Order: sequence, then structure tokens, then C-alpha cells
Amino acid sequence: VNPSFSSGVPEFRTSLDGGKTWSEPTRVVEKPVWEINEGYPFEADIFLGDDERLAVVWTQDDGTFTKTINGETNIHSSNYVPYSVWIVLSNDGGKTFTEPRRVGESWGRVATAYLGDSYYIMTKQASFQSSEVTFEYRLLYSQNKGVSWNVASISRDVEVYSSFPYEVASGLSVASDGTVDVVFYGRINAPECISIPAPMSRQWTDKCDYNVYYTSSQDDGTNLRVFSDPQPLNEEPIVGSQFVRLDGMNTSGWFLSIASTNDAAYPVWIGNREGVEGTQAYMLRIER
Repeated sequence: VNPSFSSGVPEFRTSLDGGKTWSEPTRVVEKPVWEINEGYPFEADIFLGDDERLAVVWTQDDGTFTKTINGETNIHSSNYVPYSVWIVLSNDGGKTFTEPRRVGESWGRVATAYLGDSYYIMTKQASFQSSEVTFEYRLLYSQNKGVSWNVASISRDVEVYSSFPYEVASGLSVASDGTVDVVFYGRINAPECISIPAPMSRQWTDKCDYNVYYTSSQDDGTNLRVFSDPQPLNEEPIVGSQFVRLDGMNTSGWFLSIASTNDAAYPVWIGNREGVEGTQAYMLRIER
């Protein structure tokens, strides 16, 4: 599935022979998404439900955002955030889709996962207090094929990672027993360090140190998702200034992920060790 910048229409292809050949692109909406909501489409993903049910979700640059400080509301231009999160549903294998529906927003890249008729979207939310801005991770989830959505808090009091425009996605996965696993970066010396550069500034050194955190939520048979307290996984602080530089800016990149089984979770992240130059990839096996 791909959000086309030229046409402004998310499209997907299907293969019935293990990826050897592919169908022609199928549009999930008939008109460019910027006619539905101002802004360009970005990353897209697909959820495969039971029978012929499927859903396509994408993010879209809204172009502007508003915030209220001391009772005054201001409109700000933004090339990157927040993204609005949109979804369309199909009950016939993608032949027809519902009208696009906005289900949330995210101040950064989203991560997605699905299991049967349960859909999960991990988002980053911003809170403004005086002149300060803080972020937290939340999970948008639906357990009825995307018809209705709930929200669960993930990061709690952890100061989460922010690096525009090269925003790292969090890691999200779901095991076959319904356990949802999450991994994300969190700052450990905030607010002394400054971790949010001006978009496209091209000159910025990350002065923050980080932990990589893991949390999970088991399926208790209800429609509620409660996550455990986030636990750091790295043995030594991750030094932001050692992250690779892209366009003159430090970033951990998009190399943060997690895989899930009923017996264990397998997070993968980019970190570093004292006395070792540069960054390395790490993985753990976390027993249930």
C-alpha cells in the first residue's frame, strides 16, 4: 500500500502467487485526499481482518496546528506535525471502501499492528504548558474492525524522544494471544537538554541522553488496554550526539522495532556503549 504524492490518492496492490506478480493499483479513495483535508499523504499501512475485511490507514500533513497558551489561541504553520490519522474500511477484499474517516492525530510517525479484527495505531501526542511542550505515546485501538476506537496511555511520565523532521517511529507488535508489545526511546536528562530542533534546520547536535523503554498490555477479555510501567532495556545511557547525522542533524533513524510471540518479545534498537565509537544495534529476548 502506498500514499501517492502525485495523485494524492492512497493505492494498494495485491498478489496471489507469493509476490511474483502484482495487480494494478487499486485506489482506496476516489479523489485526492487533499480535497478531503488540506495536506499531503505520508506513510500508509494495511490491516487484514477476518474473511474479506481489510482497512487502510495513512497519515496526512495538516499544514497548520493551533495551541492555546494563557488563554490565547494561536495558529502555527508546520511542515511536518501534527499528522492526522485516516482510515478506510472494506468488507469485500478491497473492491469497495467506506468514506475516509479521521481517527486521531500524531506529532510524529505512527506504528501499526493488527490481529484479526483488532487494529492498533501508536501515536505521539503533544501537551503545551506555558512555553513548554511535552510529548507522550498513546495507543489508538479498535477491537471491532475499526468501527469504534479507544485510547490507552503508554509512556506515562517518560519524556519521549523527539527529533524533527527525522522522527523515529516507536516499535509496536501484537502476539497471537493478544498481548501488545511496545518499545520506544525516552529522554533521561530532560529538561536540561534541548531535543527539538527547528524543522529542516540542517544544523543540530542532540545533547540528550536516552533510554529505550519496553512496556506491554495483555488481553484480559475486556475492551480496555492497560500498559505496564515502562522499563528501560539498555545497560548504559544512549548518547544522542553519537547518533548518525542526516542533513546535519543527529537522529536514531527508523531502526526501532519489536517482534512478538506468546512466549517472548524481541525488541531491537540503536544504542551505544562507553568506549565504543559510533552506534550499534541491540536485541533482547524478554520472557513473558
